[in-house]
Amino acid sequence: MPKRQRKRQNKRLAWDLEDIQRTTFWGTIEVFYLTSAITGILK
Repeated sequence: MPKRQRKRQNKRLAWDLEDIQRTTFWGTIEVFYLTSAITGILK
């Protein structure tokens, strides 16, 4: 029984990592667009 619980925990951890990866990916794109927009305004 504890083995099954550990397996579920690992699966949840993998899902959390995937979610974090996705958010950081979109966050990076957002920052890139923001900086490009700011530099465009300055230029």
